[in-house]
Amino acid sequence: MAVLTSAHLAERGGVDALIDEYRRVTWSELDDRVNRLVNGLRDAGLTTGDTVAVIVGNHCEFFELAMACAHGGWTYVPVNWHWVADELAYVFADADAKAVFVDERFADATAVALRDERGAGVKTVVGIRCGSSAAVVSDARFVAYEDVIAGASADEPSDQMLGGPMFYTSGTTGRPKGVRGMLSGGMSLTPDIMKLVAAGFSNFLPIPGRTMLCGPFYHSAQWAFSYLPMIGGSSVVMQHKFDSASMLELIDSHQCTNVHLVPTQMKRMLDLHADVKARFRGDSLVTVWHGAAPCPPAVKRGLIEWMGPKITEYYGSTEGSIISTIDAANWLAKGGSVGKPLDTVEVIVVDDEGNRLPQGAEGHPLLPQQDGHRLLVSQRRRQDRRGAPGARRVHHRRRGVSGRRWFSVVERSQDRHDHQWWREHLPGRDRRRSGGAPRRRRRGGHRCARRRIR
Repeated sequence: MAVLTSAHLAERGGVDALIDEYRRVTWSELDDRVNRLVNGLRDAGLTTGDTVAVIVGNHCEFFELAMACAHGGWTYVPVNWHWVADELAYVFADADAKAVFVDERFADATAVALRDERGAGVKTVVGIRCGSSAAVVSDARFVAYEDVIAGASADEPSDQMLGGPMFYTSGTTGRPKGVRGMLSGGMSLTPDIMKLVAAGFSNFLPIPGRTMLCGPFYHSAQWAFSYLPMIGGSSVVMQHKFDSASMLELIDSHQCTNVHLVPTQMKRMLDLHADVKARFRGDSLVTVWHGAAPCPPAVKRGLIEWMGPKITEYYGSTEGSIISTIDAANWLAKGGSVGKPLDTVEVIVVDDEGNRLPQGAEGHPLLPQQDGHRLLVSQRRRQDRRGAPGARRVHHRRRGVSGRRWFSVVERSQDRHDHQWWREHLPGRDRRRSGGAPRRRRRGGHRCARRRIR
């Protein structure tokens, strides 16, 4: 049995672990398929420390692969499935991917990327639900996902080593950058460490529970708020393409206990017809988390009025995980705040020489954590998607009492039209937009941004 599924197999083997639009997978089936995937991919040539790229939608197979990598010692790159062939080929080469997993709906762009010289390092192409007409099937490296499982041993894999994700961020200052952390693999750790991480997430979510996944799994937040609870025994109900009305129905029909949202999704939920919102019971829903981008105050207030105090916001980043949190009651009392830093995080500001600055001075924010990881944020000029030059300046405000302080992060464009919009639509203190981690440099160095503490 795989280390991370054995306990759940014994306790709830016949209970659904994964539910998507195609099928359901019980904990017993998941354990068997993870064992076979690890053994089968080893037979295909993957060795501990290798990296694989995963271009798969929100489906059971993605979670099966994540679990398999967690036991095989492989780093997996959850690839943005909206990327075109050039971007895929870049990641294949940059990550040194030895295998690529792709489902049929993304096969065309993937096939083009694999023919690119940057795809030459890929040794195995594994297709998920790829019919005979799928573009990747003609690749000599192709093998069907279910064939890998069917042809492999179901025995417990030997020498299980921890592997995990390496997320590629948006790349607003050039090509996307990979974020490799302690949980990405390659550090001679066993999978048991993930149990400790999942246990820590029980401070945020009901575990075991049932997660509603309605955002792309290739985002680090969606991964953390669905995969980590699963390690602790929570099942996952997933929606590949977000539809607010259907999501509410899934929450009720599957009795989901938690969901992670971004502001766009929150706005679409509020825009639903009154009859649709009235049909939503939500009695099983314990907590609703949101982050990943600034949320307009009117949208957040609307969701709180609808769903009550179960709305909680966090501020964080791909590189530094969750930095601070704030519940609904405190947000209503301290509009614009993103809450207090976690016990494992300290918010300080330093000058160019690294000296700590007093409150009110402008400098570089450092967010050191107890594990020694440091996050240094930076300011860089950027080109928007139309190629026009732009710049962002981030003011970091800390206000409040001694000890752990409330703080807010405001990302303001220097575009005067953007300023005008906010002045017209967000009166007074609500102009301070909460949430939204600023852009950061990854792998091979950090960028530095000027910020102000008040």
